[in-house]
Amino acid sequence: MEISKQEGTVADMAVEECIAFATSAGVGTRCIVISDTLVSLVSVSTRGKVIAHLRKALSRSTVVGAKVLNEDHAWYQLAALTRLTLAVCHHGR
Repeated sequence: MEISKQEGTVADMAVEECIAFATSAGVGTRCIVISDTLVSLVSVSTRGKVIAHLRKALSRSTVVGAKVLNEDHAWYQLAALTRLTLAVCHHGR
């Protein structure tokens, strides 16, 4: 059975670990590999998780407010989450 078809903890843990790894690595080869992996796991739940992580990161970064985007400590996390969101929303159709 495919992971994306399973309900419950296995699919949720896989998605959460992929998101955590991609955001810790920043935008680069690792993020591209993880986005390709998440595309194979695409479901409504997966899209929702990625978008929720992006929304949380955006809300945290706007509170601090840096003058230049790349000075913000959350910039690389935002860039990675944006890339993941693009991948799962575009390829999931």
